Amino acid sequence: MAYAVVADVQAEFKSISFTSTTQVTTTKVGDWIAEADAEINSIIGIRYQTPVPSSTDAAKICKTISIWLVKDRIRGVLEIKQVEDKVDQDVAGKSLRDRALEWAHNIAKGWQALPGALLITVSGGSLGGLESYNRSRDDSNEFRKGEDQW
Repeated sequence: MAYAVVADVQAEFKSISFTSTTQVTTTKVGDWIAEADAEINSIIGIRYQTPVPSSTDAAKICKTISIWLVKDRIRGVLEIKQVEDKVDQDVAGKSLRDRALEWAHNIAKGWQALPGALLITVSGGSLGGLESYNRSRDDSNEFRKGEDQW
């Protein structure tokens, strides 16, 4: 199940149509969506079961991230072919791709929720891939001066 479809990406571009004969073809956009979705799943899959269910808010978030990744990729291709400057950057100078990946990584780290997505659990109820012996014991991560700690 793809998070986005070609029509979702097409809606982001006002004056460009994707067909089988345009610079960026519908087939290529479909391939890039699949690649973006795989990248999203590889990041959030550390914390959540993927792909996320399509009827959840989590799927809407993944859809936005997917569209941003593909849109940035298309923009790059069109800029190379048209020799135009990159103009869609925010004040901090982050590209749309950077912002999308930052969002996905924040979800994977647990800094942002993915509503409706199922957390990965392993035996004992801990989150898969995110638990450690120190974390499960609630140990602090601090070094103390003048004390052997290993």
